[in-house]
Amino acid sequence: VLIDPHAAHERINYEKIKNLAAKSRHVQKLLTPVLLHPTLALEAHEYEHALKESGFEFSDTPSGVELKSVPSIGTEFDPEVLLRASLGALKNYHDGNTLNILWRTWATMACKASVKLTTKISRDEALSLWKNLHECEQPYVCPHGRPVLIEIKNSDLQKRFGRE
Repeated sequence: VLIDPHAAHERINYEKIKNLAAKSRHVQKLLTPVLLHPTLALEAHEYEHALKESGFEFSDTPSGVELKSVPSIGTEFDPEVLLRASLGALKNYHDGNTLNILWRTWATMACKASVKLTTKISRDEALSLWKNLHECEQPYVCPHGRPVLIEIKNSDLQKRFGRE
């Protein structure tokens, strides 16, 4: 069995995010609230209901609007980057199903956080990836449709090398 570690890690991250988004409000309170740029605060206000529904929390302060919490999607992201990506998705694809739009966006962010194909991984990391992959609902393709693993039978190898 040959595994594409990036595709496998991406599938694992995708399903983790999808499961967290499907459950009711997994929220990460920020230790230090993030003061939003006024333009970003206005955009957030425009989509405030959808953002609050998915776990973002804001507070009006004398200094401006602060971001106090973000959806906990299982991977560490800069809160402002997560907010901007979520706003971008809501502006471009809003069809009424907020969580559906947002978990796809977060999964794309998780793709960027997945192990890169050029990264060497240890034996233990490879085994962990294999184990976690088999806990996935759909372990055979990444969220973009690429194969995660390929099985090559011994008989196929023998045929290819003329050893039938």
